[in-house]
Formats: sequence, C-alpha cells, structure tokens
Amino acid sequence: MRVATISSYNNSKYQLGRTFTEYGEAVDTVNTGKKIKTPSDDPVGFSQVLDIDSTLSQMGQLHENIDTGLTWLTNSETTIDSIRQTILESKIIAIAAVNGSYNSDDFDTAADQVNELLSQLVDFANTNVNGQYLFSGTKTDTKPYELDAAVIPPATYFGNETSFTVSTGTGSRAEVGYPGPEIFGDIAAGDDIFSLLVEMQTDLTTTGGANLDTIMTELDAHYENVTNVISNIGAKATRLETKGSVISDFEVTFAEQKSNLEDADLAEAATDLALRQTAYEAVLSATSKIISMN
Repeated sequence: MRVATISSYNNSKYQLGRTFTEYGEAVDTVNTGKKIKTPSDDPVGFSQVLDIDSTLSQMGQLHENIDTGLTWLTNSETTIDSIRQTILESKIIAIAAVNGSYNSDDFDTAADQVNELLSQLVDFANTNVNGQYLFSGTKTDTKPYELDAAVIPPATYFGNETSFTVSTGTGSRAEVGYPGPEIFGDIAAGDDIFSLLVEMQTDLTTTGGANLDTIMTELDAHYENVTNVISNIGAKATRLETKGSVISDFEVTFAEQKSNLEDADLAEAATDLALRQTAYEAVLSATSKIISMN
C-alpha cells in the first residue's frame, strides 16, 4: 500500500468516526428532546441546569411540607370544632339543670350525660392522624392525655408545650400544631376543661347544681378560647395556601428556565439529524470505496 493511499485510508477512518459520533448525537437529541445531556455538551448550561434541579427539588419538599401543614390544620380545625360542640352541649345540660324543675333522678341523668361528654372530650384530645397525635406538641408519637375521674386533677398531660411546625423556606417555619394546654387548659392551675366537667358532674349529683352558674361562666371561657383557636387556624391555613401559590409560581418560572437551557428545538434537531445522516452515509460510502481499492 502506498503512503498516499495509507494517508487517505486513515483520514477516511477518522472522518467516518467523527461523522458517526455526530450522527449518533443528533439521533440522541431527537430521541431525548434534550440538547444538554452531559457536561461536555455545554459546561455552563449543564451547571445551570443542575442548580435549577436542586432548587426545584427544594421547592418540591416545601410543597410537601405545606401539604403536611394544611393536613394538620384541617384535622385540628375539625377536631377542635367538635370540642367546641362538646362544650356547648355541656352548657346546654347546665342550663336545663338550673331551671329549678329537676329532681334527683334528673340530676343523675344529667351527670351521666356529662360523663359521656367527658369521655368524648378525652377521645378528641387524643386524636391521632396518620400515626401522629395532634395535641402532643412536638411529641407527636406520645398519647397526650390520660383520664382518671377519681382523682383531682382528673387528667394528666404527657405531651409538651412546643407547637408542631413545618418548614416553609430557609429559616422560616409555620406553626400548624396546638399543644394540648392551648386547647384544653392548664391542668396544673386547675383551669382545664376536664376538671371542669368532673366538677360539674359532682355538682349535679351532690349539690343539685348549686354551682352551675359559676361552672357555666367557666364553660363560656373555654368555648371562647376554642372558637378563637379555630379562627386562628383559618388564618394560618390561608397563609400556607398563599405560600404554596407563590412556590408554585416560582416552580413554573424555574421549569421554563430549565427548558430553555436544555430542551432542543425539535424542528432544528430533525433538520440537523437529516444533515448528519447524509454526511455519515457519504463518508461511509467513500470509505468503503477506499477499502475495496486496497
């Protein structure tokens, strides 16, 4: 084989390899719809895409946190509204008992009704959603309340007084949980709804409702407290939803930026593929001739 022929042969092999690689890249671009797939495609663009992916991942986590927060607030609102209804039913019983027409059997019946409401209230206090207790503060795996009506105070709290929170951004957290004392009152101070209902039950069975006026005033205070908490929950939910909308807007913006960086123009990619294929076939044909000549 002459030197000139060897040189031509080696050059043809090089051209064949180069055009095959370019053709393969063009095929990959059309198949994936991406113009940036590896750092070598566009080092600066590839780095920007990675940064955007990281940002989108963080925003996705924030969305999950916000969804968790809204779930907590929704379940808390539903439960606390039931607690409010329980307090209202207790007051209705008290109002009926102070009208002066009850006999001892009626008072006993009223006391039984209060006992049922007390049991119901404890169930609400120990509400568990997806394995987490709503009213244990941050000790969400701990059952918050135990009740023993034979002792004073009748309830024992096992949670803490730190509100459960979710992250809504760098250095930003939203309180979505309510520790038990914020809903049911201060057991140590004797200002809790459990003690009050036990006191009401005792008053009905032992004094004929002599202290019901005072008890009703205290029931009103607890009713007003849980009503205020429900309003507070609504405000928190609105803020979380607004935060979620803002994050969604940012996600759309960053997704568009990522698309502009890495997505190929399919029309251009198809045209380029056709050109690369033609070039590859031409080099392949030329190379075949050189090989057959030698």
